[in-house]
Amino acid sequence: MTIDEIPDGPVTITACKYHTQMDIQSARLIGSRVIEGPEAVSLAREIRNGPPPDNRRRCPAPDTWEVWHIQQEGFPGILLLAELSGWCAFVTDGKSARVIPAGARSGLVEGF
Repeated sequence: MTIDEIPDGPVTITACKYHTQMDIQSARLIGSRVIEGPEAVSLAREIRNGPPPDNRRRCPAPDTWEVWHIQQEGFPGILLLAELSGWCAFVTDGKSARVIPAGARSGLVEGF
C-alpha cells in the first residue's frame, strides 16, 4: 500500500515516537499512541490528499521522528516515517512523501 492508497472510512493509526542521539542505530522508543475514530479518519485523509514537500529546501536532520502505522480491516496496513522538523515536517512511505498536516507537525505522540 502507498500513501495514495490510504483508504477512506474507519482506520486505526498507531504512532511510535523515537529519539536519536547521533544516528539511526541510537534510536530509542520514547512513547506511543493509538488514534481511532474521526480523528484517525480525518488525519489519514489529510495525509493522502496532502501536497508533496518542497524538495527545493534542505531539511535539517531531525533528532525526533515517528513511525505511523495506518491500518483498516480487510486492507494491508502502511508504515510511514514522519520526520518532525518543524516547518519541514513530512511523512513518507519510501516512494512518495506528503507534508504533514499542520495539526500533526509536532507529532502524534504528545508529552515528549
